[in-house]
Amino acid sequence: MTATLIRHRLRPVPWRWLALVAAGWFLLAGLLATGATDPGDGVIRFRLAVFLLGLGAAVLTAPETDPARDVLRAAPVPLWRTLALRLAGWLALGTPPILALAVLLDGTGGWTAADLARAALPSFLLVTAASFLAARAMSGLVGGACATGAVAALGLAGRMWPQLPLQLGSVPAAPHWQTSRALTVAVSVLLVVMTLYLEHRTGRRPSTPRRRAMAPQARPAAGSRARP
Repeated sequence: MTATLIRHRLRPVPWRWLALVAAGWFLLAGLLATGATDPGDGVIRFRLAVFLLGLGAAVLTAPETDPARDVLRAAPVPLWRTLALRLAGWLALGTPPILALAVLLDGTGGWTAADLARAALPSFLLVTAASFLAARAMSGLVGGACATGAVAALGLAGRMWPQLPLQLGSVPAAPHWQTSRALTVAVSVLLVVMTLYLEHRTGRRPSTPRRRAMAPQARPAAGSRARP
């Protein structure tokens, strides 16, 4: 019974396509990062590729993934438990290739595999959470674009004001390295909680057809008699 409910909650997200995207991302990002002439460019390409991978979370909450349906249907109504389970599945799907690529790039540009993982995983979680929230209110493409713009603006703000504690492009030797990683995770968790709370409060209800108003029947005039 539990396995059947989980399968219903994971539907209709195209998990096979997402798995192919994660595998293709690992191969393409690995080729781009290892093929860079400058080791520093390889690290930059790796971190940018992690941002792009996080945009796949827009599929989990997009309205086109769960369109409005009739009341009588076999699949359950998407609620916050459904989105939480889908998010857990996407994080479990996207984290292994990131860790594998971090191990593959160990020592590149003076970065250890642990430092690459600590830099990449919070960023992946942030883009995932931003796409998770934006796509729910808009659509997959528009939500992904908005999430990209928001995260890019946050990164640009960090470069313009180095005193900000949240620096998406920080390096291990930077003064805000540990604080930035912790704040990135905290903001990501906040965005996820906001998405689940909105789904819990409002949710996408099934489309219920409205009943047509019945035209009032004309009453017989007073004194009129029915014909035999």
